[in-house]
Amino acid sequence: MSCLVDIGGGKDLAMILIKGVDKMSVEDIAAFIREKVSKMKKSDGGEQHKNQMKPFKYVPVFVVGILVEIIAFMANKLGIGVPSIKIEKHQFGAACVTSLGILGFEDASAPFTGFANCTFLLAANAVGKQPVVEGDKIVVG
Repeated sequence: MSCLVDIGGGKDLAMILIKGVDKMSVEDIAAFIREKVSKMKKSDGGEQHKNQMKPFKYVPVFVVGILVEIIAFMANKLGIGVPSIKIEKHQFGAACVTSLGILGFEDASAPFTGFANCTFLLAANAVGKQPVVEGDKIVVG
């Protein structure tokens, strides 16, 4: 499973890969993500992320889109890694979790991306207060 992390004050996203989630408890997954997110935010994504993004800084946007599609096909469909930019084969896992709520969205969706090749995407929105019925009363929940 992968988890996308907002880094650089919303300027970029980095990815955390969590292997073996089927053998972990929800608490273990949350602790793992918390630890990795903290490290990623302190280091602006870490060395691997910086190395992955470096070649794309000087390439025109339309070319980046084409390169991303080619790299995604190689890594996800063919199972071929691209070591020069630290892309591992099947590096996103089968599921992806992202939090749109941290960006302030209360009702948003995240598109499936061909690069991730995920069969499951969970996009968590912001938690907000709203009226709920408890018994015969309307309360804030």
